[in-house]
Amino acid sequence: VTENVSMRAVKNLIEDYTKAGYMSDAVKLIEKYYSETDLKMPWNAKYKKLVEETELNTSTYYAVSEIVSPAFSGEDFDYDEIIGKLNALREEKDEEGNRIYSDLFIDYFNYEIMRLNGESLENRLSYLKEMDEKHKGNEWVYLPTLCSVAAMSGDTELAEDCYNRLIKVNKQDSNAYIAYASAFRYLETPDPDKMI
Repeated sequence: VTENVSMRAVKNLIEDYTKAGYMSDAVKLIEKYYSETDLKMPWNAKYKKLVEETELNTSTYYAVSEIVSPAFSGEDFDYDEIIGKLNALREEKDEEGNRIYSDLFIDYFNYEIMRLNGESLENRLSYLKEMDEKHKGNEWVYLPTLCSVAAMSGDTELAEDCYNRLIKVNKQDSNAYIAYASAFRYLETPDPDKMI
């Protein structure tokens, strides 16, 4: 019985970490409490998938960071060249035909390059809304940015919805509240009663 209670606690922590975007912490727990054999069992498929997705996201993050580093270092950069290199990552596959990189970080850094290149607020908001539809379950990557851009563009309803979603994911995460508080400078008439 104690072991079942312990594993239930571990599973709850993994779920909490995953919702909040603390993927490496969730994977550490999985690797600590589940063997390779455990992860092959059908009832543990979501944990195996989480480990694989986290590895894919991590490798993508490093590959993308290398491509976009000139833009973030303040150097002049060729927008089309960087976007082309980012999008080319989508086509790379391993020997078995599996994709090597995840769209999640490719899409997010496409957004960041758009921002650095001076893309209009309207186009950036539209792109982030598309990301929101495409990447459900991975809000921890882009949702704080979507919240800020919605607030800056005057879309009070979307901004309030985003902040509520951030806080629902993890009420203990101070970043959600910091992002919410910083948006007040953009929201002309925020309604605290609509916020969690």
